[in-house]
Amino acid sequence: MEGIPSALLWPGITWASDYVLLLAICLAVISPSLFTIDILILRQARPRSARLLTIIIYAAAATALGSFVFPYQSMLKLALLLAAINLITNFIIHIVRFIDGYPPARYVFLAGICSCMGISTTILSTVGILPSVPLTEGAAYIGVVMMAMLYSTALSYRMNMDRSLREEAQLKLTRDLDLKVRERTEALELVNTKLMQASITDGLTELYNRRHFDDMLAQETKRAFRDKSPLSILLL
Repeated sequence: MEGIPSALLWPGITWASDYVLLLAICLAVISPSLFTIDILILRQARPRSARLLTIIIYAAAATALGSFVFPYQSMLKLALLLAAINLITNFIIHIVRFIDGYPPARYVFLAGICSCMGISTTILSTVGILPSVPLTEGAAYIGVVMMAMLYSTALSYRMNMDRSLREEAQLKLTRDLDLKVRERTEALELVNTKLMQASITDGLTELYNRRHFDDMLAQETKRAFRDKSPLSILLL
């Protein structure tokens, strides 16, 4: 805005400054919209809002490309119009997600307020409505810095939320897996018990069979030997 890039990077090429400014406006429309869609999970929570911002993003990209073909003044007006629409749309979406109670939306909402207040103050001082002093002239920079800090906080909050959700999902998965393992183990033990019972029981009389007798005879013989007690067998 103050001509520093043109003086340092492309001195004497006036049209470059114009196109860089136009492209910067388009990028200023695209980047925050992409950030809003992602940080506020609009595709899942508010799909219509996500589609609206996506349309604005494509319009800004088309404007940036069209600046190389169509008259500069017309594309600049279109870019500024898109910037205004995008600013209002993002601000409304921030308010909606703030009302939804989504935690990162609080920081994004505050970031929008800071940037809007800072940029508005600088614009009002530029047109003469507010006094032109260093504070009002640099308000836009202060607002943008605050916005960046609050956006970083929102991003950190979102990352912590995602990590907590992953940990909770992993814990739930582990609990479910443990429960299934216990259920399968208990079912297997029950089946083994039934098989063992069937292997030592006569199917017709439901009395213990010779295999059970052999097992018990060996066990009781060892016990009688250990306790030095008599062992008797009654055959019927």
